[in-house]
Amino acid sequence: MISEYLRNCGYKLYIDRSEGIRCLEVKLPTSLRIHGYSFRLKLVFVYSSLSSFVMGLYFVIIQFYLLELGFYPSQIGALFTIGGVTSAILTLPSGIIADKIGRAKMVFISTLSEVVALFIIASSSSFLHQAIAQLFMGLGWSSHAALSALIADIERKERLSDAYTFSFFLNNMLIAVGSFLGFIPPYLQKLGVGVIESYRHPLYFIAIIFSIGMVFLTPLLKEKREAKAGREWRITSRRLLWRLGLVNLLIGFGAGLTIPIFNVYFYLKFGVGPEFMGPLSGIGSLIMSFLSIYINEIGKVKGKVRTIVGVEVIAIALLLGIVASRSFLLAGLFFIMRYVLMNVSSPLIEAFIMERIAVGERATFMSLINLAWNLPNSGSTFIGGILLEKWVELPPLLTSLLYAVAVLIFYSFFRKEDVKHRLDPVKSN
Repeated sequence: MISEYLRNCGYKLYIDRSEGIRCLEVKLPTSLRIHGYSFRLKLVFVYSSLSSFVMGLYFVIIQFYLLELGFYPSQIGALFTIGGVTSAILTLPSGIIADKIGRAKMVFISTLSEVVALFIIASSSSFLHQAIAQLFMGLGWSSHAALSALIADIERKERLSDAYTFSFFLNNMLIAVGSFLGFIPPYLQKLGVGVIESYRHPLYFIAIIFSIGMVFLTPLLKEKREAKAGREWRITSRRLLWRLGLVNLLIGFGAGLTIPIFNVYFYLKFGVGPEFMGPLSGIGSLIMSFLSIYINEIGKVKGKVRTIVGVEVIAIALLLGIVASRSFLLAGLFFIMRYVLMNVSSPLIEAFIMERIAVGERATFMSLINLAWNLPNSGSTFIGGILLEKWVELPPLLTSLLYAVAVLIFYSFFRKEDVKHRLDPVKSN
């Protein structure tokens, strides 16, 4: 009798009580049901996860590495500006090329460029060489829209939010792992390794890991191009493009003032290094991984727009909390919470956009959206570095203001979309 219940109930919980055996259904969130994803999509997930591990460690140590090389905050801001401007300039061409030659090929090329950048960064103390490395890094960043489009190509439209959420879940788990390894440079220094070399060893390591990640893209390089010939330059959803472009322009400029140099902000205000900032980012990524699953489920019930706006408003308040904090403990707590809430709705945002644009325009459309973010972001990072030397609290205050305006505009543009989308459900590709 028990075996019969086991066969009939599947994934369920069995309780043997005096009144008999009961079968209670236990369901995972749909985004975590990995058996529902294709082999090709799983390859993308593996590549993306390794890439996230690399970026998790890179962004924790790069600012401290550049400080140890003797660069001033304004010079660090200038380097990131070079990468950002390069990314902004190449974003649109990369999207058009991705729609023409295939999204997987464009992701492969961008990864190769980032690997080259990492080897240059790790091997030189010259500002010129670091600037050249940021050119390569910018080329790699310019093609990130192709990865999002690649996922949308492989997965059915009605499951896009699940696919983006699962990818986001895995990515942040690996970002957390990379971030926790921020203790490596200080640990190597205690073992007698030179300060500069203690940063270069992990940089070489992640360059090798990134190279391994490219292997998982090779089976996808023969993908068929989705875009139709002669239509790569055409964007049919122009109204959506202008609205999202305006929102991204404000967010990009605001983010550039603070986020790329947030570790420098904490260093100047509290005197903390990578051994402290790494764990903060890692904890935030772990929390965000699991929270993203439930934010996705909330978005299905409450609507994507309301969910996105709700978490962003709280995140802005937490950023102001960091400014008001006078102890690292409190500021660190706010940092984790802000980091989680400001990014946890990313899968919903990607799904919201992809559901509304034509298949053959996805990489180009996302490249234009990224361009609206990258261009002001790259310039404002340099400005943020200068302001940071003048008054350490000014960049995050301006960031909070610009974020608030962007969220208000986003809600005014799309507040009716949740209702409209429920009445006109998405059809599969």
